[in-house]
Amino acid sequence: MEENNKENKRLVIAAVILLTLAVALSGYICYDKHISNNNADKQAENNKLKEDNNDKNTETIEENKPTDNSINPDFDFEELSSLLHSSVQKDGITTFVSRCEIKTTNTNKPPETEQKNTEVSNNTIDTIISKLKTAKYIDKDITYSWFGCPPKSITYYISVNSNDQSQVYSQSVFSLNYANGDDILLVGYNQKGYAFHFNSNEEINNFIESLK
Repeated sequence: MEENNKENKRLVIAAVILLTLAVALSGYICYDKHISNNNADKQAENNKLKEDNNDKNTETIEENKPTDNSINPDFDFEELSSLLHSSVQKDGITTFVSRCEIKTTNTNKPPETEQKNTEVSNNTIDTIISKLKTAKYIDKDITYSWFGCPPKSITYYISVNSNDQSQVYSQSVFSLNYANGDDILLVGYNQKGYAFHFNSNEEINNFIESLK
């Protein structure tokens, strides 16, 4: 009889332990499922916030993107065209491309240069203006200079075609150069300097060299 009581007690204890484990396991599963659902909800909310922010950023970029001649509305391309075309009607003023070569000099002195000028068609004026109109924006009233030859050793001039570079400079109506930045064209016009910025260097690569 006593052995039966002991056996019954063991069975009761075992049943209690199993019940406790079952309850605990059930609670863990529910808790884990609750956490998973919360994490999924938070992740979905974060993804939505990112999408909203991306949409806002896209809208800002589109709104700030210049269109047509809004690159610099106070730059008068019509005036530029009129001035350049009228300039080449004057005696001695012509359109030409000047290639620069550095001559061997004493290293303690500024480099000496030699210019080789090639006249090109007056129609290059329209080609240049059409290209400048495609710039994304313009820096106005800039100054630029260099020792020796300019970037890529080439310049387009509307001036007197002379071997005396001081005459070319002093009578220059318009000049066009590359900048050290590959996506910029430098313009000297009306006693002022301008930097025309383009979207990429591919847009202006070999542009001055192609003028004929």
